[in-house]
Amino acid sequence: MKVEDFIISIENFPKPGVIFRDITPIFLNPTAYNECINWFSDRVKQANVNKIVAVESRGFLFAAPVSHVLGIPMALIRKKNKLPREKVGIVYQLEYGEELLELHVDSINNGDKVVLIDDVLASGGTVKASSELIKQTGGILVLGLFLIELEYLHGRENLQNLKIDSMIRYV
Repeated sequence: MKVEDFIISIENFPKPGVIFRDITPIFLNPTAYNECINWFSDRVKQANVNKIVAVESRGFLFAAPVSHVLGIPMALIRKKNKLPREKVGIVYQLEYGEELLELHVDSINNGDKVVLIDDVLASGGTVKASSELIKQTGGILVLGLFLIELEYLHGRENLQNLKIDSMIRYV
């Protein structure tokens, strides 16, 4: 089975010129979803980290089961005004707009070794912003894991100091 067979490419969404990679069919197939969770879990084990950070919202769908299976705590990076307690925030540029991300200040302890999990690595803006939030809270980001990498947007090049791995790459 190839997980990429469960990803649907939708042209001109959410705006002209963008190809949206719809991963929702993966969740309709337990075998495909399990293959993704196993892929993420194997890499998290090898990374020797003590904290998983998931990026809203589809990153949660991969990070939560990995956190549960491996028994590693998970912190959440959320969009604007979703976190109720003291937090740090950062504004960054998306491929097609601007966004504010936030993280509770007590989610990461000073010196925590962190793996970041998200669904897509595009231009690297979300990862760069997330990396800054992790740094502000005292964490050390050692690895970024992604279901999909859009290589044609050169996100990896914008994150030269971060080890990156992705399950599926679109060139």
